[in-house]
Amino acid sequence: MNYKFYKVLFFGFCITVPLISIADKPNIKIGVIAPLTGGNAIAGEDIRRVIELAKTRLESTAKKHNYSFIFEDGQCGSGSATITAVKKLIDLDRVSGLIVGCSGEILQAGPIVERAKIPTVVVYASHKDVRNLGQFIFRTWIDMERSMDPMVKLLEQEQAQKVALLTEEMPYTIGMKGLLSEKLGSRIAAAEDIPLDTTDIRQSLIKVRAKQPDAYYLNAGSAKSIALYLKQAKELGIKGPFYSYLPGEKEFLEISAAYNEGFRTLSFPEISATDPVYAKLLEDYRTRYNELPRYAFLAAATHDGVQALIDAFETVGTNADQVQGYLSSYKTQGALGTVEFDENGDVKNVTLVVKQVRSGRLE
Repeated sequence: MNYKFYKVLFFGFCITVPLISIADKPNIKIGVIAPLTGGNAIAGEDIRRVIELAKTRLESTAKKHNYSFIFEDGQCGSGSATITAVKKLIDLDRVSGLIVGCSGEILQAGPIVERAKIPTVVVYASHKDVRNLGQFIFRTWIDMERSMDPMVKLLEQEQAQKVALLTEEMPYTIGMKGLLSEKLGSRIAAAEDIPLDTTDIRQSLIKVRAKQPDAYYLNAGSAKSIALYLKQAKELGIKGPFYSYLPGEKEFLEISAAYNEGFRTLSFPEISATDPVYAKLLEDYRTRYNELPRYAFLAAATHDGVQALIDAFETVGTNADQVQGYLSSYKTQGALGTVEFDENGDVKNVTLVVKQVRSGRLE
């Protein structure tokens, strides 16, 4: 630690004393693994921006430590990017905590961070297996298995006896396919797996259309892919109805405006713009970036994930077991509302709802 020395008068005597400046607070490194390139890069950009806002805020509010964030591109678990990133962050950068984005990223990184006892908060992963990765892994995103029932109930209400399932091949969509297969059973009349980032799925659509399904579930990993699938289906004259789980509402509505009327999706609960924490997040985001987050729920989940780690480090320090214990009983008001974790490390009392596009709006 670097000290600055100052001369002061003490009972008439001049003595020299050290003064520790704010800059001399211990520094804590937090690693961030997010999809900074590829089809989910817009989501990764929102994660990065919210963390940059947090870093700025912490420079004036954190009392015990300084914080630095080290970003790595996990590419949503594609290839070996996540494994390379997590090993670098743990072994070379010596991070004390992690923020992780996609399902594919945390499913690969989870066993490594658990063995290394690195407290980790996941902010963009819906795969059901995340909740079983270990005691040092927490999640502010919504677990898909808990949230699939409203969609299944809707398909039952609309008497969709034959469902066509088109799945973009990536870890969380493969997990979604397993959940849908489990819950819908024999009602899945046709299924096509589509390689990641495929730009022409017409042949797959033609194959499933031959089964004369009552409904089409577009199980893709980004708003861009879902919009592409929907557009090409409409170009083939397929009328649907179409269903999905939509992680990027604003982006999807913008790029699919000409053909999305009636589209149904699992989506996020509304967060009140009058909630003080969420309102402040939006205000700070707009002030710095001159626009609102593309993925509003992701911005809130990232904000609360970072805040949970910071609150733990400020309260108990960097001992992993103490941080884990602190987060297990954590409860605060965040951008998502009341933030607390269940016995599996998942955020409580937050679930998806079904929405439909009407006149360019999801409602």
